[in-house]
Amino acid sequence: MSTDRRARFRDYMKRVDPTASPEDAMGSGFYLAPPHGLPQKIAISLELDPGRSHLITGAIGSGKTTTLLTIQQQLNQTPDIRAFFVDLPTLHRLDQPRPVTLIAVSALA
Repeated sequence: MSTDRRARFRDYMKRVDPTASPEDAMGSGFYLAPPHGLPQKIAISLELDPGRSHLITGAIGSGKTTTLLTIQQQLNQTPDIRAFFVDLPTLHRLDQPRPVTLIAVSALA
């Protein structure tokens, strides 16, 4: 009985882990975007003017990646727009930034 309880607890903790991948949380249904929230406003802004720039900042775990993934999902629902999310730190060391690296990583995406 305790093993089953421990396994259920571990499964639960894995699903609500704040350090886990936001993509996993969104795929598991553990993220509910607020209606008319920031991701929706930015996505609408980018639909109307794709050349517009936005800067999203915040502390670790504040929801920056989740916001970007939500924006990506909303933009990809528009027929003539294709948005890509590239997590640069997983692909390249950030202590050696070079413009050509950003171009190469974007091209690979």
